[in-house]
Amino acid sequence: MHSLDHSQSRRTLLKQIALVIGATALSANADAALSSLLSGQSTGSILSPSQLALVTKLADLIIPTTDTPGAVQAGVPGCIDQLAASVFSQTHQTSFLQGLDALNQSLNSRFKVNIEAASGATLNDFIMWLEQHVYVDKQKDQVATTYREVKELVVFAYYTSEIGASKELHYQAVPGKYQGCLPLEQVGKTWATPNPY
Repeated sequence: MHSLDHSQSRRTLLKQIALVIGATALSANADAALSSLLSGQSTGSILSPSQLALVTKLADLIIPTTDTPGAVQAGVPGCIDQLAASVFSQTHQTSFLQGLDALNQSLNSRFKVNIEAASGATLNDFIMWLEQHVYVDKQKDQVATTYREVKELVVFAYYTSEIGASKELHYQAVPGKYQGCLPLEQVGKTWATPNPY
């Protein structure tokens, strides 16, 4: 297995994914989630300690700390926990929690370690196996479905967080005049806010 030395190229890919996600209108669920989180009316937490540890370690591997803060520093694991508690239907919550348990069991059966004791090398091997399983082998089992959902939630929560929008992306609440074609070097970062023009 290869180590994850490609965090910069992964980060570039994740930026591009965030742009695609940001270019589309937020779904009703995402809008409801943001409204719930911003209003402070979250129903709290539904993840067990081992499920939260798994989400935390996956978030750290998906968007690691580099020259900018990573997903864990942006509070992504807690955000995912609150999204699952506040927005997911009872059926979705049940399948999501069962899927996280299946991910934990997969780690345990393949690498003979539980999430709390998993080292960096084991976690790298695990995420490489997950990436292969989901995106190359195109599996559609519970492990693949849950990993894909966790990865999408990590990207969504990170790039809609203050850290993701202001440290990773370029944020300007009221952008200046329209300039249709600028070299990226001149702008410096991708925009966190949609261009209203």
